[in-house]
Amino acid sequence: MNKLDKLNMNVTAAIGKVIDAQRELANAELAIANETSPASMEGRIARRGAIMAARDAGLDDRVKELLKTFLAESGVDEKFSAELKALASK
Repeated sequence: MNKLDKLNMNVTAAIGKVIDAQRELANAELAIANETSPASMEGRIARRGAIMAARDAGLDDRVKELLKTFLAESGVDEKFSAELKALASK
């Protein structure tokens, strides 16, 4: 194995760690979202974070599921709804 192959393996391993971290972050943010109101600042931050982390991890189905769940909650106004949709589509 040459040096470039080793470096490429390191990059691949690092990408895997980032994706795992994004999944863990999405789960942590969802746990906070489940304990907070979407009308609260903390609840809004958690919902944004859950969608962004799932999106960044490439979990498209999870993003759609989270978006559907969050948009169905009472206390989600039009402005926040539009914000979540925009985050999900990036």
